Amino acid sequence: MKDKSNLSLVTILAAILVFASVLIFCSCSKEDNLLAGSFRKEADGWTIVHVEGNPHQLGYQHGYLLADEIANKVIPNVKFYIKNVLSSDWETFREVVKKIHWVKTPEEYQQEIQGIVDGLSAKGIKGIDAIDIAVLNNWLQIAWSYLPWSKAQEIARARLADL
Repeated sequence: MKDKSNLSLVTILAAILVFASVLIFCSCSKEDNLLAGSFRKEADGWTIVHVEGNPHQLGYQHGYLLADEIANKVIPNVKFYIKNVLSSDWETFREVVKKIHWVKTPEEYQQEIQGIVDGLSAKGIKGIDAIDIAVLNNWLQIAWSYLPWSKAQEIARARLADL
């Protein structure tokens, strides 16, 4: 009889342990799971970010850990450069990315870019979408190849019209 009561006690304790484990696992937020293994630290004036996981997780961690820099430093500075140095505008760059770059961007990179947007959103940054992040990845290429080509086409059309 004593063996059966010990067995029942062990079974009950095991069930409690399993139940508690499930509660702990379920209480972890989706954010905790997406940030697993990542970290950010400052060292000697450098920001060091470690990310790991699938493409969406890499992007999520990147966006979450660098949200302030992306939203308040990188994008405003690139917009300033586009406007004041290139004499163009952010919307033009977005349109070029939509028409030329995004359609040729491999799925895993699109997932990573969407992850960045999701990470920004989790940190409370709104109004930045995947195309904005893709502009950050492509703006130099657009500035150095597409805009000069586009301007050259415009000049050529104007000269042909004068003939």
